[in-house]
Amino acid sequence: MHNLNLVDNLSSKRGGEIHEFKGRLLRLFIFLFVAFIVVITPFLFYQKIYAGRIYSGVYLNKNDLSFLNKREARLLLDSSIEEIERKGIVFEGESPRGKKVISIPSVLIGIYDPDLSRTVFSINLEKTVNRAFSLGRDRFFLKNFYQILKCKLKGCQIKTSFSIDKKELKEILKSEFSSLEQSPKNANFYLDRRGEIKFIKERPGYFFDFNEALGNIEKNLSLLDNQKIKLKLIYQEPQIKISEVENLSKKIVDLLNLAPVTLRYKQKKWQVSRYLFSQWITPVKENNIVKLGFDRDKINTYLKIISQQINVEPIDAKFKMKNGRVIEFQESRPGYKLDLENSLVNIISTLNKKQKDVELVVKRVEPLVLTGDVNDYGIKELIGRGISDFSGSPKNRRHNIAVGCKKLNGILIKPGEEFSLVKALGEVSQKTGYLPELVIKRDRTIPEYGGGLCQIGTTTFRAALYSGLPITARTPHSYRVIYYEPAGMDATIYRPQPDLRFINDTGHYILFQTKIKGNKLIFDFYGTSDGRKVEITKPKIYNIVKP
Repeated sequence: MHNLNLVDNLSSKRGGEIHEFKGRLLRLFIFLFVAFIVVITPFLFYQKIYAGRIYSGVYLNKNDLSFLNKREARLLLDSSIEEIERKGIVFEGESPRGKKVISIPSVLIGIYDPDLSRTVFSINLEKTVNRAFSLGRDRFFLKNFYQILKCKLKGCQIKTSFSIDKKELKEILKSEFSSLEQSPKNANFYLDRRGEIKFIKERPGYFFDFNEALGNIEKNLSLLDNQKIKLKLIYQEPQIKISEVENLSKKIVDLLNLAPVTLRYKQKKWQVSRYLFSQWITPVKENNIVKLGFDRDKINTYLKIISQQINVEPIDAKFKMKNGRVIEFQESRPGYKLDLENSLVNIISTLNKKQKDVELVVKRVEPLVLTGDVNDYGIKELIGRGISDFSGSPKNRRHNIAVGCKKLNGILIKPGEEFSLVKALGEVSQKTGYLPELVIKRDRTIPEYGGGLCQIGTTTFRAALYSGLPITARTPHSYRVIYYEPAGMDATIYRPQPDLRFINDTGHYILFQTKIKGNKLIFDFYGTSDGRKVEITKPKIYNIVKP
């Protein structure tokens, strides 16, 4: 009986606890529901108010974008972006040699040739505004709630969307400020007119930190901040002091007694005088010990001079076609080239042995196309043609187009080869036959070689396109150019970049033929057709902007 009462009491107590727990759970649910309604209702109302507008507390530097729609945000930021791109980025450099301030515009403009114009930096207004508008508009509710609350209470800073050609900027900075820099110079010696040894005291060097400057550029552009960037100067001490070189006096005399040194190749020989030989000798520091070594750069410079009397270029077998027939034939011939690296090793090794007679190393260079192979390339028919019109081009531009055209004529492209137009054209300079065109660079005009080569790039691009070849690298001009109409059919090249590259995937060799007819540049690709067809649509013009 007592046991029964005990069970009833326990059951009653447990039932009361469960009932109380359910009551608490219900009250908690009601509290959370009410809290949710209290919080979410204003949040949803807030979202409705800001529909189509940037949320409150969103800034780009000092520009308050709160409650602006996309059009209003573009209008607010456009003037700041236009001012930066118009005025350019200002740099200041100061060293013991002086002080200089320059401004680099967003675009470097070619005066007579648009091929030489290129964009250095640009700010994308549309992407920047979209970035501001997307804050608080994620797919995840809680993330949106957190972002909107954060922006409202603390403010949210966004950054611009921009592009920058770091390589071009760095080259400009180096060119402009190199006169204010100084390389560290180790102590050394030289021979005076009487052949006596004289010693030169060391000097410290100093350089500008261009990498830090590039980082500051990115920071400024991201915040639409156009303040002047001051270049940091870094000092560098020389490694070898004059006292250490003076201690080598006896060894210098002993080494100079080897002169004159003789270099040989077959029946030819070149004698290096005592004075020239003294310039090859230089103090070097190894394991914190200063000793005598050899200046590889100066020896190489001398070897390059005498290589002009040794080197013979190989000649490839070449042929031209007309109406399906070969009309020109050129026999292949091997060439010879002074092996600069191994000849240098021979010179230093021989001199270290206290010997003064050195045999130069010359290697045979085989032609890429041998005479016996020219009938095995499957050059059967025209597979593609590119045409462009350069009417109105100035004299120097026409000359450069002709030089580039001649350089490419007769080239054979191997099956599977990725053809590089920049590599095929090679060095572009006065030495290779090109004439200069004037280019605006900041506050002055300077001559630059290669004006007109984008006509070559565009015509090659069209020939590859109409041949149905895969294009692996192609960069259009920043704006439409009359020489390259219709729009979208152009390709800009500039050594070393940008390049035009494509792959010969026909399974056979391609013969590159070039010709000029009046103001027309015509490039033909001959090979073996595999039946592929090419269709090209008309261009769609969009994103027209004010000049």
